[in-house]
Amino acid sequence: MAEETDLIGSWLTPLLAADTAGAGSLGVLSAGITSRIYDTLAPQEEETYPIIIFNIQSATDLMTISRAGSRVWANCLVQVKVIGKDQAFSELTGIASRIDALIHQASGAPIGGTIVACTREQIVRYIEPVGALVYRHLGGLFRMLAQAA
Repeated sequence: MAEETDLIGSWLTPLLAADTAGAGSLGVLSAGITSRIYDTLAPQEEETYPIIIFNIQSATDLMTISRAGSRVWANCLVQVKVIGKDQAFSELTGIASRIDALIHQASGAPIGGTIVACTREQIVRYIEPVGALVYRHLGGLFRMLAQAA
């Protein structure tokens, strides 16, 4: 399973980091957030927000019906979100919307396999109070079908 879930990171990170849509679309990403895209966990010393985090929520295999029972792809539910520290949801909406525009109904071929499909299934929106700080999370749960080569 790790091979297919690794494909997601090797497709998602460069796709988001390469976006150069500019101001009015994803200007915040092109102005520095592209170096703050993390798989599962941001470094504790990260001081600059907003950041983008993605993580696998669940993954199941689709197998062929045959004696060999080979794997067709991994059906993964992936949370992709922007996190702001003491920032309003309205300040994060443009970033979350651009992430959705880039990956919803997208596919790709990272080295080692294929992302057959990516579709948003749910919205993610919640706050996380930590002491005097409030972290806001905004994004989505995306169904990604990853197929190893």
